[in-house]
Amino acid sequence: MEKEIRHKHDESIETDIKNNQIDYGIFCFSKWLSSEEGNITDELKIILRNQDKENDVKLFDVDENSEVNVIFENGIPFCKKCQTDDCAHTGFAICVKQNIPNLEKLKN
Repeated sequence: MEKEIRHKHDESIETDIKNNQIDYGIFCFSKWLSSEEGNITDELKIILRNQDKENDVKLFDVDENSEVNVIFENGIPFCKKCQTDDCAHTGFAICVKQNIPNLEKLKN
């Protein structure tokens, strides 16, 4: 993902700021977490597909229309798609890992 800045005065484009930084992944996680189950809206840009308690978080990037795998090695995330440890996908995955007990309660 590349950095896009959208201006409010330009009606031909959306009015959001999108970037590929960890903070954006945290923002996307909070949007995903607060969404109703099964209700995918335009606001959701990254969606959790699956998590493995040990090493993997599988995501779906709506903007890129692609599956994304973030692996954790020695507690450090690495995004296989972006080939980095500090993209939006890793930010989302860190939030997933920090909230696994709470996410498991939501499933039950």
